Amino acid sequence: MKDKAFNDGADLKNFSKLPFLIVSPLGRMGKRIARCFNEAGYEPNVYLKAGYTTIMAPLCNAALAGCFTSHMNLARWHYQMNDDVNIFPLYLRAEPVLLKINVIYSRQRYLNHHCRYFIDLLEEQFSVIGGEKLKRISSVNY
Repeated sequence: MKDKAFNDGADLKNFSKLPFLIVSPLGRMGKRIARCFNEAGYEPNVYLKAGYTTIMAPLCNAALAGCFTSHMNLARWHYQMNDDVNIFPLYLRAEPVLLKINVIYSRQRYLNHHCRYFIDLLEEQFSVIGGEKLKRISSVNY
């Protein structure tokens, strides 16, 4: 599927015949993906269900099925993905499907320098990962 329009995201309606690697619907990501399928109006053709997204990218790379994974996981894998693997954001109601990560601590309690440093490291790392452009439409013809 060589279509530059997918650079701006994809609607699941375009992939109703594709088998999928699905994250368990019990977690946040699984619930969001289930909403995407619901909005698309079909049940996915499930090749495999897993509890974690870390297994998804390597299996997708083996051309077994389409998958959904986090930006963080894809940042680790996208350099190793085969040339015929398309990577693009997923949209739900014209908005990108995102998962937010929060650091929660009490403002009433003292935040020592070790905790502050840890938070600074997290913010720095996620800003680097979030800034990576991971979209790619394969140049391989099908």
